[in-house]
Amino acid sequence: MKLIVIYLIIVSSVWGWQNKPLTFEDRIKAIHLKVVDLTDIYVLHDSKKFNEVYAKPLEFKDSVLVYLQKPKEFQDKLIAVCSMTKLPLSQYVDFIDSCFTIYKKGIINEDLFERCVFNEFDTKNTITREYKNPQVQFLLKKIRKNGHLSNQFKIALSETLNGKSYKNLKKTGHLN
Repeated sequence: MKLIVIYLIIVSSVWGWQNKPLTFEDRIKAIHLKVVDLTDIYVLHDSKKFNEVYAKPLEFKDSVLVYLQKPKEFQDKLIAVCSMTKLPLSQYVDFIDSCFTIYKKGIINEDLFERCVFNEFDTKNTITREYKNPQVQFLLKKIRKNGHLSNQFKIALSETLNGKSYKNLKKTGHLN
């Protein structure tokens, strides 16, 4: 009888462990194992676990912001950032603003922060497309005031704010 009870405890603990939802950190590890090279960023869609986050970014936004503050590899943080591109505009602006705070604390570097703002995974070019939106304008102006940004990043911010980036993307057919 004792043997059966021990067996049931072991089986139930193993079964329970297998049905636990993945932590966000474990999810990123699994995505990274599947998608080793991000030279073509869109290979992220080959990962079911990435697509689960990408499809429901509001559920994972807080987890991404916590994750970005941990000492993780650049590529892992980039995966987390890319998963947020489908956030509704106001939440996307809030996400970028939170990333700006993390950047100012020195936790993420400028390269990653610039990708938070101008995310190459965002095929809709949300920030550029919405450059006239007051929330977007306010945020981009606030970021541009930071004295530690590279000139290249400041130029990109200015060209977005004045509509030049939008017009260029429109002219080249990258915006509908």
